[in-house]
Amino acid sequence: MDIYTTLTNDHRVVADLLRRIERSGRFATSERAELFASVRNELLSHSHAEDRVFYSTLRGAGLETLIDQAERDHALVEALLQQVEAIAVLDAEWLTRFRDLAAAVERHVTIEEGEIFPAARRVLDVVQAEALGTRMLQEKAHDAGAAVIEQQKGAYRVTATR
Repeated sequence: MDIYTTLTNDHRVVADLLRRIERSGRFATSERAELFASVRNELLSHSHAEDRVFYSTLRGAGLETLIDQAERDHALVEALLQQVEAIAVLDAEWLTRFRDLAAAVERHVTIEEGEIFPAARRVLDVVQAEALGTRMLQEKAHDAGAAVIEQQKGAYRVTATR
């Protein structure tokens, strides 16, 4: 699977999780907490692997301006994740911060798929794109052990704030 398909699949998984949170009821706190833990793990695993595999390759191919913006987007998403985590799920502010996060993710995905992917296709051949897709999956698998621990901590933290 090439890097574009790998990343697009990740984007769709996160979009689905974000939609499920948005559709959940205000008092579905355990469902929201579980879904948010999944969103958090998916986003962090994706962005860290993407930085190490895809962006580092593109930075060396002369796409620094696009990659700088994408990395700023990742930093914003991570900051918003922390903000959402710091608020109890039942608090009305939680949904407001969550929607800020969802909007930032959507904006990043639109830019990545609409601008970065086409630029990358101009500098990466098919073999390179396939190799990066494989490396991306390997990086995410490597991070999965830490993500499970973080999910357990996140679920515990949310449960303890009720």
